[in-house]
Amino acid sequence: MNEYEVTLTGSDGQTYTLVALNVLPAHLRWQGQENDGKLIGFTFDGAWPPEGVTLDYVPNSNVDKPSLHESNMLPVCYLQGTKIQTASGEVAVEDLREGDLVVCRFGGIRPIRWIGRQRFAGARAAGKEAIRFAEGSLGENMPREALFVSPGHSMLVEGRLVLADDLVNGITITLEEPREVWSYFQIDFGVHDLVLANGAWSESFADAGDIRGRFDNAADFRLRFPDHVAPEAPILCAERPQGGEALHAALRHTASLALSGSAPVARGRLEGRIEGVAAPCHVSGWATDAGHPGRPVMLEMVLDGEVIGTTLACAPRRDGGRGRMDFVFDGARPLSTHELLRITVRRVQDGQPLAALPSAAVGPLQGHLDLVTAGCRIEGWARDKAFSDQPVMLEAVLGDEVLGTVLACRSRHDLTKAGFGDVAFTFEANRTLTPAEMDTIQLRRINDRAVLRRSGKTKLVGTGAVPAKVA
Repeated sequence: MNEYEVTLTGSDGQTYTLVALNVLPAHLRWQGQENDGKLIGFTFDGAWPPEGVTLDYVPNSNVDKPSLHESNMLPVCYLQGTKIQTASGEVAVEDLREGDLVVCRFGGIRPIRWIGRQRFAGARAAGKEAIRFAEGSLGENMPREALFVSPGHSMLVEGRLVLADDLVNGITITLEEPREVWSYFQIDFGVHDLVLANGAWSESFADAGDIRGRFDNAADFRLRFPDHVAPEAPILCAERPQGGEALHAALRHTASLALSGSAPVARGRLEGRIEGVAAPCHVSGWATDAGHPGRPVMLEMVLDGEVIGTTLACAPRRDGGRGRMDFVFDGARPLSTHELLRITVRRVQDGQPLAALPSAAVGPLQGHLDLVTAGCRIEGWARDKAFSDQPVMLEAVLGDEVLGTVLACRSRHDLTKAGFGDVAFTFEANRTLTPAEMDTIQLRRINDRAVLRRSGKTKLVGTGAVPAKVA
């Protein structure tokens, strides 16, 4: 997990320190602790500094812009030795020079405007490990030979940009072992594009905020281009999904390639659970092979003994579940909510099932509805006070319509610190809510229909300020 610290200083003079749970180049989402234990989170487009910040969960309105302190700033670059396709043939990235003509996917032949460099040695090398893409890990002859990029670098997969860190599958795409020195390079054309790196399409530099300041030679750029103004948010040449089906589709592609070409391994104990179901036929959750954490797991959906489809658990979880792989299944067969709740999920190879849905035991319901967005993203937490070891299954209800279910079983910094364990949830449905519907939608426990409480701190976010998703 990429870790950063953020300090918010309010006009009341109080200082609030937050720790990032995840970071993405285009959208950053933070969650952390305020002094009195309440959750603070915020999102913004762009990189550094955080211009145009949107604050969520802030209990008062006297919080100024945050200041950012580096904890583990990751490079977004190619490792030394990477071969870049130029108009005159392949050239090692470290041998490229400004003005060289490079083959680009969208812009044809582009001249290099600037080359960013980063070198990490000794203690600074820790945490800067590259992601290794084996030959053919992205498709036939893509890459043509092993490719090494930084975790925050995007690759083109099935027409979409995907972070290298998200693509790690433990088979063909892996995290390198620590080294004494890491030397990274990035190519700037003035616009974002894709280049052929060891035969695979991979991104060039995407300028935004003060992200250029991460490079060792950033001062050289400022001297050469004193009038340059970076955009607040990166302007990307292709879609870079933050989560959901678009991201899972790309991850399933590389995971399928990895499984099809890998040698059989002894299977370990299957762990995981269904975390949510929604009409017409949507099932999500996580799974991991305890003997091989981080490897994709092939799963099949079973309803009353009938296999209705398969999917891959292949998206690395970023909420503290090391080695856990998220899965999403969207079937073509419409099912009722009661049918969806009868679905079981098991590993294809040996039939090992995921954990059953929570039992019918019911105690006092604790929790809070924290966020409702116009895009039907609902966040909060819930726990059964009497049966705290069992996650609570909730259903989202709008009038007489049940939109779907979600299991309150995710990690969240403030709740973990309070000793509640993994009791957070995020529910999403593919629909738009009106302001009136945002006010009336409910999350209730399936067992007894106890409704999760709201308060004045429940945040309602309209279409113009929907928070970025975390993958």
